[in-house]
Amino acid sequence: MNDGLLWAQMIHNDMVIAEVNAILYWWLWTNTGTANQSGGSLLHVVNNASILKNKRLFTIGQYSRFIRPGFYRLNGSTEPLPGMFISMYKSPDSKNLVIVGINNNTFDRNVQFTMQGVHAESEVQLWRTSQEEDLMEIAKPGNCMVSPGSIVVRFAPLSVTTVTIQL
Repeated sequence: MNDGLLWAQMIHNDMVIAEVNAILYWWLWTNTGTANQSGGSLLHVVNNASILKNKRLFTIGQYSRFIRPGFYRLNGSTEPLPGMFISMYKSPDSKNLVIVGINNNTFDRNVQFTMQGVHAESEVQLWRTSQEEDLMEIAKPGNCMVSPGSIVVRFAPLSVTTVTIQL
């Protein structure tokens, strides 16, 4: 998971500090014959028999699956708590909001977001990559609480969580 968190942090820094609008990753797969020689590839074919998926595949996906062409980054606090990194993106039609949170801590972090357009009936989905989860949709109860103008999200330890909100 360390490699996945490293890549999530690099993407966060590129988007927030360098203010880039695209990131390209070219090394999709490798076939070196042994499981511990995947190098920088996202997928590793072992002896032409099985495929190992690098955690960076899923943490890159926490961004690329949900932040689509035309989305723009919103300004806001990008480090609300020690060890937490947050970036937010909005669709061109302002109907969808994406929040990506990286928790580098070994404990949970709860972060409250105050925003217009969010109400108790807003459709909210959460997706997480951690040591045990690979870009997995997670249930709202216990992980997210939505109220008018506010959303509180629990970010699990050593994980990347993406929150999608239909406004």
